[in-house]
Amino acid sequence: MQTRVSPKLVALVGLFGVALAQAACSAEAPADEELEADSTEQPIIGNPDQASTHPEAALVDMVQGGRVVSHCSGALIAPRVVLTAGHCIDRYSAWVVTLPFAGGQRANGVAKENYDYLGNTGEFVNPNQHDVGLVILDRALSLSAFPEVASRASADGALAVAVGRKRDGALSTTALYESDPFVIRSAAPNGSPYAYRSERVIEPGDSGGPVYASGTKRIVAVNSGTGSTYQVLARTDLLSAWIAEKVRANGGPGAITPSPTPAPTPAPTGCNANEREPNDTFGAATALTNGTTCGALSSASDQDWFSFDVARAGDTYKVAVTGSVSVALWKKTASGYQSVATTSAGTFHRVASSAGTYVGVVYGKAPAGYRVDVLR
Repeated sequence: MQTRVSPKLVALVGLFGVALAQAACSAEAPADEELEADSTEQPIIGNPDQASTHPEAALVDMVQGGRVVSHCSGALIAPRVVLTAGHCIDRYSAWVVTLPFAGGQRANGVAKENYDYLGNTGEFVNPNQHDVGLVILDRALSLSAFPEVASRASADGALAVAVGRKRDGALSTTALYESDPFVIRSAAPNGSPYAYRSERVIEPGDSGGPVYASGTKRIVAVNSGTGSTYQVLARTDLLSAWIAEKVRANGGPGAITPSPTPAPTPAPTGCNANEREPNDTFGAATALTNGTTCGALSSASDQDWFSFDVARAGDTYKVAVTGSVSVALWKKTASGYQSVATTSAGTFHRVASSAGTYVGVVYGKAPAGYRVDVLR
């Protein structure tokens, strides 16, 4: 799932005929530390899978002169209302909407609602407007429940997943895909006051696709555009009241998917220490010492961050994670955070290339207990 950024302009991720760039195993001996060449300003997570758990996910095709001329993504948020990106409706007046994971239901988009994303041309997202729009359908489509549109901002460091119709450069006309969880934060410091920013995972054709708070059916943003190393996601909470008003005016809402309240998951026993909440962002990571630290993910959206230091180049470190969880590890360097490894529960045994601070995250798709063993 990806689009481009000019200093303060972010390229659109709709696909307009020709694509416009707008959207470890345990070892006996420690291996030399290999860091990814690219670095990010914060640790990130990522890898797309088919979005079949999202029946509301929509293929949005723009129509001119009786033929499809470009492609976006979206989400059915009410029987006759599709949420998408503002730039997917700005220059268009007709659409075909298909729900591939809801029996292939299809309807025509015959009207639009655009808050302020108007009059834009070219391939760059206008950061001074809200890149959020609604397509109004000619008939109602049915779902057992509809997603929630966020009414509050997500905290910096929260996990999200993006849905779109592009995978590894190939546009799908029959399916959409979901990314692995990634970290989002406000894009206001980067000149996009109405958006979040994150690692780059979306591609042309993904524009308008829903971005969910990880592990929920709450849409916090829509795919908007990307730069060379990051993407912007147009926030929905800023327009939640406006969206609700337009839904009421166009047939009304459907039943909202309830947010689950899972039972607490007990942490494993026999530990030297326990994770310390709050540790849901990389900036609040629990500092680990040698020994076993135990923890528990309370839900599919929970994430537990940890950190530890290595004193000098040539020192070895070993991190073993057990439980039905995944883990990712980064090293903080002068140029940003560089990935060491991402895997399901397992062991990292490395020789440090330099002294430094390491930051990791434990996350999963369901509540689970886990153990983190650190040896330096």
